[in-house]
This record gives sequence, C-alpha cells and structure tokens, in this order.
Amino acid sequence: MELPDGLDDQHAISYGQLQGSDGDDFDKAYMEAQAEAHAVAIALFTSYAQNGDDEALKAFAAQTLPHLQAHQEALKTLMPQG
Repeated sequence: MELPDGLDDQHAISYGQLQGSDGDDFDKAYMEAQAEAHAVAIALFTSYAQNGDDEALKAFAAQTLPHLQAHQEALKTLMPQG
C-alpha cells in the first residue's frame, strides 16, 4: 500500500482556510471542518457497518459508529446557532 505524500485537494483547501484565519474566524472554520469530517465519517462507517464485506471491519464500524455520533452531537452543542 502506498501512502499519499500530501493532502488531497479538499483537505488542502480546508487547511489553507484554517491557516489564513485567527480568533473567532479560526474557531468557526475549525468547527465547520470538524462538522463536515464527522458527517463524512458517520456516512462511511454506517455504509460499511451495513454493507461491508469483511466481518471484523463491519463489527469495528458498528462499534465505532456510536462514538462518532456522540462526538457529532457534542460538536453541535459547541457550534453557534444561526
């Protein structure tokens, strides 16, 4: 397996936005990036837990999913409303 030598385009853009901000702008950008990352992770883990082809990985995805969902809920309480 070959590992990437850098960030993909989507993550490079997100990283650049974080680097270019500070204070409240940084906090907002960071929280938005975390919200998006958790949503993507939950979708991936849900899909694999339901449809994966490796039983051990399916079990891991199913066991990890509630933790990801709890993190997502905690994140929602920290994000400004509106």
